[in-house]
Amino acid sequence: MKNLTSTFTILCPYGIVLAADSVGTIRNHFSNEIEKIIPNVQKIYGFSKVPFGTSFWGLGVVEDKPTLDFLAEFEESSVEKTDTLDQVADKLREHLSKVTPKISDGMGLHLAGYVTIEGKPTPQLRHIFHETWHAAGDFVAENCHIESLSAKGRIKFPSYLPYPPLFNGDNAIANCLVNFIPYMTQQKQKIEPALFA
Repeated sequence: MKNLTSTFTILCPYGIVLAADSVGTIRNHFSNEIEKIIPNVQKIYGFSKVPFGTSFWGLGVVEDKPTLDFLAEFEESSVEKTDTLDQVADKLREHLSKVTPKISDGMGLHLAGYVTIEGKPTPQLRHIFHETWHAAGDFVAENCHIESLSAKGRIKFPSYLPYPPLFNGDNAIANCLVNFIPYMTQQKQKIEPALFA
């Protein structure tokens, strides 16, 4: 596989699925060759102050700390119990943009949770990420229900997507999963989490 991290988030009428592989890699900074493979790396973080969760891809270390420790410190210092999903996404985007030295490698986070829309809890998904086509340290927060961000700029969808899937990682895995997504988001049956183990 070209890209070892595979992180995906699926929203459906019965819940939110955050999934990620558990392999970490250390690459040679000059050759980009893998020097070390680390098993059992946790890539999903559940916030304690707000009912949101995040998974991450790309860098396993931010500010000389494992990314999970970075997220815990971010929550402790910046997240309030009353914050909305968009407020947390924007705070995280801003926080990552201020990291010194500036992050130049590709990385990102899927941020998902429930928000109240028209009086009912509704699953929502945001993607906070930095790619090499941005200036170093420049992160964006994408609303996955209405837009996609690429090297060509911000693309607005013609209509609102209630259950957008989000995937980052190896395309071979995405191609296997994508056939299940329409089935999961349209059927009236319970989706067992074990399907994604």
